[in-house]
Amino acid sequence: MDTDMCDTFITCQECEKCIPGPAGRKYVGCPHDCARYVHCPASGYDTLEKMCPHGLLWSNGQQKCVQPTDSECDVCSEKLSGSEVWYSCKEFWKCGGDHGKLQLQCCPDGFLFIAGLGCMKDVDNSCKKQCYAQPSLDDQTKNCTYRPSALGAYWFEDLTSDLRKTRACPVGTQFSPQVCQCVMAYDLPPAVSFNRGCHTMVNMAFRSRDQDTENTPSKVRYKNVAYINNESAMLRQDSSISFWYFSNIDMGDMLFLHMRILPELAAPPQAILHNGGCETFSKPTLMVGMDTADTISEVVYIFGITLDETDEMVFLNVTAKRSSEYSDVLLRFDGSTLDVEVNGKMAESKFETKGSIARSRGPLQLGGKACSIGYNAFSGLVDMIEVTTCGKD
Repeated sequence: MDTDMCDTFITCQECEKCIPGPAGRKYVGCPHDCARYVHCPASGYDTLEKMCPHGLLWSNGQQKCVQPTDSECDVCSEKLSGSEVWYSCKEFWKCGGDHGKLQLQCCPDGFLFIAGLGCMKDVDNSCKKQCYAQPSLDDQTKNCTYRPSALGAYWFEDLTSDLRKTRACPVGTQFSPQVCQCVMAYDLPPAVSFNRGCHTMVNMAFRSRDQDTENTPSKVRYKNVAYINNESAMLRQDSSISFWYFSNIDMGDMLFLHMRILPELAAPPQAILHNGGCETFSKPTLMVGMDTADTISEVVYIFGITLDETDEMVFLNVTAKRSSEYSDVLLRFDGSTLDVEVNGKMAESKFETKGSIARSRGPLQLGGKACSIGYNAFSGLVDMIEVTTCGKD
């Protein structure tokens, strides 16, 4: 079900299939929205799009709005039990496994519904729709058929049917039992620190997208990324790879980063890797970027981190020769020392007090603009990336 009315092109096509209604009038259901229908007029007149009364669906066979169980239009067609389908910015259909178990439900106060993500915090109060289906947050949490999963914050147990099922939250969200929904990670209280020991959370060799996704425990979202000859990834100004596991989470006491890149540096300065995406309007607390140097034969690599006890990012630069070959870029942070390296050229910065990298609402992101600090997106080839974090001993 789309958030928009049937567009004119679809309307004109569908009117060719119109069924005569009372007094010779003709109506047909919107092909992408069971709650909407089109009045097909006489030749020379514009079509008129209409919406069924609240909670009803259109029936082509009966030529009227009816109860969901009486409509041949199936809102949940080809969707799993427990799926949520858009009805308005405030309400959604809850699929119950068969056509007869369809329910219209409402997001809690202060939340709006986004297709594919569920109920999200309405930060700018943009949804003005009223809620008729489910009046209170207390009722929603009291009757919640979802439970947290032992697999972690990105999963939940679905108790809707007789058989308990484990489901994954959409990319970039975590399950919140407080609102019985998967919500954006930065809408939740800060997540717990990593478990004891070291974990490689990003491991990509760019041989195939399926293999990279399987080798990376963090949830991955790709945007306009092209895999080249099964050996590298091409990123442009509109490309990015987001690792949402790192949103609003303690990165641990130690962090190790290794990338092999071949930059174009078409629009400097560029953010290669950072956790301050434009989507969350957050400042990065970890960044690897690059800029032009004083001479055309060199390039400046810029490394920055913000500790959890401060609000200012500490920068460390390395000037390296431009190269037509891939460059190895490394970062090591152990809580008190930041070591960086580009093609064997190293730099180091020590901190007076030991700490960890501050949390950020944004995901860790390869490519993409860092809007809050004015860096453009990285453009070029990436041969590999590996990110390992270590918790408390």
